[in-house]
Amino acid sequence: RGLTPPGASTTMWTVYNRLKEDVVSAWELTQDDAHSRRTLQHVQQALLANKLEFQFLAEPLDTSRTPVQTFHPVYASARNATDRERVSNAHRRAAKKESLQVHPDQREQWLQPEDVECALRLSDALKINEVTAAGLVLDAKTHRTAHSDGTSLLFRAVTMYYEARDALLQTLNRLLVIRHGRTYGETVSPAFHIIATEFVDQLDGLTPSLLALAVRTRPDDDVRALVTVDGLFGTDADVEYLRGKMNAVAETLGDCLFSQFAQCSLSPIRAVGGYPWLPRDIALPRLALQDVTALLEVFKRRARKNANGVLDDISVCLLCSLFHALDLGVDTTKYQVELNPLINDDDFESKVRDPGPLDTSLHSVVLLAWGLCSGNETLVQNVCLSAAAQGVFAVLRSSLLPARHFTADHGCCIFFVDLLHRTMCRLLEERALVTNIKTAGEEAARAGEPANNLRDLMLLAADVYKHDHAPELSEVVWSRWDWFVRETSPQDALEELYVPYMALLAALAGPGGGAHCVYDLLVQNSRQGFRQSVVSWNVLFQAIDHYARDFQEQAGMEELQNQYLPRRTMDQSHSRMLQAFLR
Repeated sequence: RGLTPPGASTTMWTVYNRLKEDVVSAWELTQDDAHSRRTLQHVQQALLANKLEFQFLAEPLDTSRTPVQTFHPVYASARNATDRERVSNAHRRAAKKESLQVHPDQREQWLQPEDVECALRLSDALKINEVTAAGLVLDAKTHRTAHSDGTSLLFRAVTMYYEARDALLQTLNRLLVIRHGRTYGETVSPAFHIIATEFVDQLDGLTPSLLALAVRTRPDDDVRALVTVDGLFGTDADVEYLRGKMNAVAETLGDCLFSQFAQCSLSPIRAVGGYPWLPRDIALPRLALQDVTALLEVFKRRARKNANGVLDDISVCLLCSLFHALDLGVDTTKYQVELNPLINDDDFESKVRDPGPLDTSLHSVVLLAWGLCSGNETLVQNVCLSAAAQGVFAVLRSSLLPARHFTADHGCCIFFVDLLHRTMCRLLEERALVTNIKTAGEEAARAGEPANNLRDLMLLAADVYKHDHAPELSEVVWSRWDWFVRETSPQDALEELYVPYMALLAALAGPGGGAHCVYDLLVQNSRQGFRQSVVSWNVLFQAIDHYARDFQEQAGMEELQNQYLPRRTMDQSHSRMLQAFLR
């Protein structure tokens, strides 16, 4: 890929994009030869040269009070009077044949008066270091894109700021992904595993920095603030173009958060298993209790929905990170309960039970995650029933599954879907809880009440198991669902439960391997001596035969062949049942 020596970089935009390309090159190495070793050595040096950039993603480093001996950080530096004076006087220095060095790894640069003005405005608009802003202005003058024509220099510089920010976060996410050799199903050089792991482990305070950055990353608010900057935007297309760059940064930041928390654990139990695709001899990085507490508080402050009630990218990643941090899906043995500090920590429990700025629906998801990570039977019952009363299953369907991470081809999607799968499998272990939900759901269906947790749980499971990344329905998984589908089999043709139940069976009978299990269930329900159910092969085919006969009697075969049938009266319940049969 043409690795660039540090001294050859000309602009800071190039620095971050070259760093991203260098990490990708190391990622793709397949051989242990001289070229590979040189590449890895170069990448290791480049990462160390930009270490502070990763450590101070959220809080700018005041270099006037904290001297940096070897290099001047680009994004890690705050605004200060000294650098502002350097940039302000740059065009005067140019007349004296003196240039401005915007980065120690770059050659000295010449700034024109209009460049200086643009750099200072950029520094004020984005609240970044003045020398950093000068470098971005130089980037904008030399780098053109398809959207550059007709746009202002300030707009191009702002755009490149977000492009460079995204490149830095993409690099960090790749390093987090391969930390300790846990990749998303890809093969990476063992030597690069070591380099990435050692580098990430040196980033002190990375978790708090990512969380703090998540709180402040709000693309819509940032766009509204920049619209007030005179001369920045020329057209509405410019606004949307920049919004897209901001959203890309937000999405990559969400990936970093999830990659960081998905590989960590509070309890050493997960270090010997828990995820089938992880080597059992790899110890997971440990989380501190304050990390999970901070994550919870950040989610409360940052969780946002769009106009359709769907979580945005960072909120999805924060929520899924919280689920992982709570060790959801791990067997709740007595040993784990004793080791998990979240179970008996009164301060954390009070924070979980207090919704704070969260709306009731999202708070129900937090309650569910915390309740299921507990090994205390009474606590599971009380907390999870509270979550169910707040409509947690409907919230997961309406706010989480429609998010872009699930509908788009997103790299973390397989982890999200598996997370929901683990959530439901863990829920099915609490039979008393499910029985309570079942009883209440049947009563609600007979009374015609709109809220029904049993229906929503069935539909949530259907959405998960019909997903492209749904895990296989192995014998072990089916053994958990078998009890549920038998217990909840509708005794009568209540539309409120019948159609969701059929959707659940259709999803469980998908390509994941559960088709023969569902087939056997329908066979057994058809035999005499088994509990009467309206879901069996006999009932299904009898119903289709009934509709066929009723159809013929009403219209007649001659009418059926020669003209359109008259519209028959059918209530909504029968109509929905017919649709379910035909599916």
